[in-house]
Amino acid sequence: MMYSSLENVANSIHWTNRRKIDGFSRNGAIIREQFEHQLYYCEICLTPHSRFWVRLEREDGEVFETVFKCPKCRSRMIQGDLNFSKYACSLCGRKTLSAIGKMIWD
Repeated sequence: MMYSSLENVANSIHWTNRRKIDGFSRNGAIIREQFEHQLYYCEICLTPHSRFWVRLEREDGEVFETVFKCPKCRSRMIQGDLNFSKYACSLCGRKTLSAIGKMIWD
């Protein structure tokens, strides 16, 4: 889901990332913003997680992108896809997850 303004969704951003974004923004003008909810998963635990992703680019070419860690093992999570059969349930650990349907909204 895309949003019209990063300021309008600041509460969706974890406080540590908000602080990093503030610091990044103070060091130059932001020329490109991308942000949306995305699916991430842990390659070790194989558990999926919905996270609010942000990517900012400054006029000097520097880029900030949110990084997410697994709440269980603290390893870095990577962007996932909707193939839920490869993910494990965070409660029982079995690969029994499935998607019933898709919905697009804005």
